[in-house]
Amino acid sequence: AAGYAITPPLPVTRSQQEGTPETADRITDVVRGGLQSSEFMLDEVKVKATEDIFIEERSGGEVLRCCGLVVYEAPGEVTPGAPGNWVAVRPAAAAGEFWRLDPVRGPYRMTAGELKQLVGRYRTWRLVRGPANLREQREAQLQKASQEAAALIRRRDGPAER
Repeated sequence: AAGYAITPPLPVTRSQQEGTPETADRITDVVRGGLQSSEFMLDEVKVKATEDIFIEERSGGEVLRCCGLVVYEAPGEVTPGAPGNWVAVRPAAAAGEFWRLDPVRGPYRMTAGELKQLVGRYRTWRLVRGPANLREQREAQLQKASQEAAALIRRRDGPAER
């Protein structure tokens, strides 16, 4: 959905992708972990109006831009017996139109009304591109957490024996 090669293939099997509604949480957590080394974030949303989906937001002086959506159609929701299905949605060049990138049905255009119906019916996450320095902020937080963990382990284990 971001249009970039931002993360390596994720450790998610086909059976997990098509699994149960509960697997959506595990898979999105894996995706979030894969995005940690990038400036992208995955946020679940409850959308009231399609106009609110692809707007730029300001947070703490930073601009956050929604690049696309990830939608999960849980098993049996589209048709009885249908496996779970993940689709991406991107804005089209024409205002008020969107591309649904669907590995089962193929890509096709959607209207704003169709998009509103889609996100109202299925769980939806926004792929948000944060500020360019988000990657550095995350790396600094991880480095600090790693140092704190190492200090705790040293305290727990006591002085090293010689």
